[in-house]
Amino acid sequence: MTTEKINLSALLRTKKKAKAIRNSGMIPAVLYGHDVENTSLQLDSKKFEKIYDEAGGNTLIDLEVEGKKEPVRVLVQDIQFDPIVGNITHADLYAVNLKEKVVTEIPLKFTGESAAVVDLEGNLVTNLTEVEVKALPTDLISEIEVDISQLKTFDDVIRASDLKLPDTIELMEDPERAIALVTEPRSEEEMEALDEDTSAAEEAAVEELGKDKEQPEEGEEGGEEAADEDEEAKEK
Repeated sequence: MTTEKINLSALLRTKKKAKAIRNSGMIPAVLYGHDVENTSLQLDSKKFEKIYDEAGGNTLIDLEVEGKKEPVRVLVQDIQFDPIVGNITHADLYAVNLKEKVVTEIPLKFTGESAAVVDLEGNLVTNLTEVEVKALPTDLISEIEVDISQLKTFDDVIRASDLKLPDTIELMEDPERAIALVTEPRSEEEMEALDEDTSAAEEAAVEELGKDKEQPEEGEEGGEEAADEDEEAKEK
């Protein structure tokens, strides 16, 4: 975990709909967890996205909540993204007890070069992008490096038990679970069949997109209102 102290300010959420909050440059959020009441908040979107991009979800944040004298130590528990634009649309912030272990997921960062890929023209397969762990909030790290240079042949496999973790972090995954491996290159016939399957899938996606665009605007507005209601119900 980074030793740099991260501060974030939060305002109490107004009665505006979630869409109106986002249009004003803020992100709807909810605070819950240890020794706090469930509280609906709004965060500065640019500041929060910068913190999340740089520190990830496993870095402790000192959350300065409007009206509270002391900051609340939180972890980013859950994030919702806009499926089209990709920006953050909602955040769950979990107030932690620094003396109690938490179960969370840490992203994997794949580094190095695999000889089985470079020399044997194989295909790298990564089965996981993050792993579940258990640790004290202060012992969490932002990512786990996985060196794929260990994959020299098609028989080599990096398993969960091969991950290098500090002694203070307990791995919650099956130790035998495959993290990364390299498969043999596909034959010409297999590639042709794959191209045909891909083309058919793309055509189906285009047809589905056309159907979505034909939906009336009232339906779209209704969808947004329903999403707002779901968020509000979650925050109560």
